[in-house]
Amino acid sequence: MLLFYLGYLAFVAAPMIGLVWWQRHRRGLNRRAVLQLAILMVAALAACLPQLWVFAAVHWPNRGPQSGSVPLALVQTGTTVLIGTAHFPLGVLPLAALMAGAAALARLAIMRATPPALAPLYPALALGCALLALTGLGFKGRNALPLMLAALPLLAAALAALPRHARGAALALFALFQSVGFYNVAEHRGTAKRSFNTPYREVMATIRTMAADCPQAVVVHHDFVLTYLLPPALPQIGSLSPGGVDLRAGDCLIRVDGAATSLDRAAQAAWQASLGAAPVRIEGAVRFRPEPEAALAGQWLGHPVPDHAAIVTKLRVTGPAQIAPYWPE
Repeated sequence: MLLFYLGYLAFVAAPMIGLVWWQRHRRGLNRRAVLQLAILMVAALAACLPQLWVFAAVHWPNRGPQSGSVPLALVQTGTTVLIGTAHFPLGVLPLAALMAGAAALARLAIMRATPPALAPLYPALALGCALLALTGLGFKGRNALPLMLAALPLLAAALAALPRHARGAALALFALFQSVGFYNVAEHRGTAKRSFNTPYREVMATIRTMAADCPQAVVVHHDFVLTYLLPPALPQIGSLSPGGVDLRAGDCLIRVDGAATSLDRAAQAAWQASLGAAPVRIEGAVRFRPEPEAALAGQWLGHPVPDHAAIVTKLRVTGPAQIAPYWPE
């Protein structure tokens, strides 16, 4: 019940927990215990009804950014379970670590060398992966993190079951991969979260410089961080400042691209069209922090991603222009 109120991963976690519990305690159950459990489950479900209504009315109709296709969710879940989330899935090192983990688990399954105490983790892990894939929630790698509680003991047993030389090589590979992952997180490199990577101090200085000779400068972006950094003296059209604006010849549009926030192309079609139709000429552009890996991943996923953490472009308006609101009315 608490898991459901904290997050809807309870749809995945509760069946896993229930399965492991059933495997451990089913032999000791009697009719009285089953009746008590049934009463508790009905009470918990009743307590969840208000949040279940919120889920059905609000979250389920707007689940798009948090879910994906079954194949992609399954791939993301598998990589997270076997090698964690601090990785770039197209890199050589994580792919090698993934292959090592899969090979170790396959050997463990073939040898039937799983310690009896760990045996219940296999069906629980399989159920969790299936639920994450079928619901599409596995599309977000972080959603598979609870499954690592079941996967890590199995992975440790699998590595221990490898021949000595293979065991040492696999452990070294995993240690190297995790070290690179920690480095990437600490240095904010190779991640898809541009808000971690963007050098906002330099970006803000560039915006102020570009706006200095403009009668009116309007910053257009879809970066939640910039929403709070931009001062009132610099009008903005962005994710949390959605209103439109009228511009005259000589005014400036300062466009910032590169945020991690996904654009809803259909909902913001009018905003994009008005930006594309505005009579402007480019007077300069500054790029911050090249990130070709993120752009490559975006191509593979079918979502174009800028190849820099931030691209600031100064556009001089050459005639009357009207920029539509960021969100539709």
